Amino acid sequence: MSEQQTIEKAYETAHESALIVQHDTPGVIELRGADRVDLLHRLSTNDLENMPANRVLRTVFTDPVGRTIDVVTVLTLPDELLIVTSSGRSKILQDWLQQHIFFQDEVTVHISEQEGSLYGAYGPQAADSLPSAVPPEGELVARDGSIFWPIDWPVAGYQRLVGPGQPIEDWVPESGASAAFEILRVEAGLPKSGAEILEDSIPLEVGLWDAVSFTKGCYVGQEILARMESRGKLAKQLVGVNLNSEAEAGSTLRQGDRSVGTLTSVVFSPRLGWIGLASGRPSALATDDGRVEVGENGETAELVELPFAGVKSRTPA
Repeated sequence: MSEQQTIEKAYETAHESALIVQHDTPGVIELRGADRVDLLHRLSTNDLENMPANRVLRTVFTDPVGRTIDVVTVLTLPDELLIVTSSGRSKILQDWLQQHIFFQDEVTVHISEQEGSLYGAYGPQAADSLPSAVPPEGELVARDGSIFWPIDWPVAGYQRLVGPGQPIEDWVPESGASAAFEILRVEAGLPKSGAEILEDSIPLEVGLWDAVSFTKGCYVGQEILARMESRGKLAKQLVGVNLNSEAEAGSTLRQGDRSVGTLTSVVFSPRLGWIGLASGRPSALATDDGRVEVGENGETAELVELPFAGVKSRTPA
C-alpha cells in the first residue's frame, strides 16, 4: 500500500469508525491553591470564573496588545488545574503566569516534571474506544492515570491525556493517522500553533472565537479584542483556499498587484483535492469572486469561507 493510500484509509476510518491519533507531546502546567482559577480568569480570554471540578475549557493567553502567547486546554481537577499547552510552550507560559501573580495570591505554578502524551480518538465509534464512562459534554473523566474529555473538532471524538509511564496499548495510532488528522483539521478550518497561530497572531484573526468571552471582565489584552469585536473589523481573517495543484505554505496570495494574504497550511484531501488555509484580508473573499494567484508561478486558486463542509467534492466518490 502506498503512503497516499495509507493516509486515505486513515481518513476513511475517521468518518466510518474511530481514528486513533498521537498528537505532538504537549506541555502540562499544574496550578494549585485557592486562587488558581482566579489567576487564569484574569489572564486569559475565556470565562473561567467559578469553574467547577471535572470541567474542560479552551482559552487563550494574550499579551497587552492582544497577541497570542498560547492556546491551551484547561482541565479542572478537584485539587488542581492542569493547563495543557502547545508543544514546547510550557516554560514560556509558566514564566508569564509567574510574572502576574500578586503577593497575596494563594497559588503555585509548576511544570509537570514528567511529560505525558496526548491522544485523540475521532469518528462515529470513538466512544467505543473509551475504557471508562463516556464524559458528558464539557466534562472530563479521570481514571487509571489518564484524563478523557469529549471534543467536537475536527470531527466528534475524545482526547486523552496519558500520564507518564501509563500503558497505552488500548489506543494504538494507525499508520497515516497524523497526516489524516491534518487533512481533517484543514477541512474544518482549525488553526494550528506554528502554522496559523504565531506569536503575532490575534485570536479573532485566526478563528479562535470559541475561546474568547465577550461578557467577562478585564483580562490582559481584553481591550484590543473587545474593540475588534464591537467594531466588526478585522485586519486579517482565516480563510480556506481551493487550490488547483500543490502549493507551498508561506506562498503569497495576490489579486492583481496587491498582496491579499499568505498560505499557511496545504493538504491533499481525498474529498476536495488540494486545499489550504490562509491568513487573508477579509475584503479579498468578495473581490474577483475570491480568485487569487498563488506564489511565484501565479497559479490560480479560490478563497472560500470556512469550514470546507459546504465546498463541493472535486474527487471521485
